[in-house]
Amino acid sequence: MGITGANAIAADTGAVLLVENEGNIRMTSVLPPVHIVYDGIEKIVPTLYHAMTETLVQAAYAGLYPPTYVNLTAGPSSTADVELYRVSPAQGPKEFHMVLVDNGRRRAAKDPVLWEILLCIRCGRCSMHCPTYWAIGPRFGKPPYTGPMGIPWTAVTRGIMEAGPAAMLCTHSGNCKEVCPMGIDLPKLILYVKNEYLKQIMRK
Repeated sequence: MGITGANAIAADTGAVLLVENEGNIRMTSVLPPVHIVYDGIEKIVPTLYHAMTETLVQAAYAGLYPPTYVNLTAGPSSTADVELYRVSPAQGPKEFHMVLVDNGRRRAAKDPVLWEILLCIRCGRCSMHCPTYWAIGPRFGKPPYTGPMGIPWTAVTRGIMEAGPAAMLCTHSGNCKEVCPMGIDLPKLILYVKNEYLKQIMRK
């Protein structure tokens, strides 16, 4: 089976959009008999139009535009060559499954500060312009969420105590906020994580 993430998921059709340059995603989603999509609920957007727009913005802000491949998957392979009657499967995967992950996301949606990180499209532009990330690399954050956006994401998925040490490294240059295509106030979110982390340490 092939397992991929999703750059965006369209609520109206269930279609999954994936953007890449290497071709590995295309192989993973087409060659195996089963394709499984595994990603967070924040990737769901209202329509296929929104999903395509988000995917292209991700590619552009990641620094490679136009992307080599944009892959749209809306179920198992099918054909309508005979009398326009859809028959499934065809040459591609016979099965298509989607696993949606919460992992703190719905709780974060109710948080007066952390909700904003759910707007993140994970283009990585904030890391490209972050002096701390340029100085120490992926240690600024906790894999798989590194860089400025990684700190609030880690707070959402693993808790404040996991995100706090990386937050303490932030110099608050503000570059991340300036370049974010979604206008997320990352310095505010990181400062919030810092404050909550220090409060928890002081209670111990």
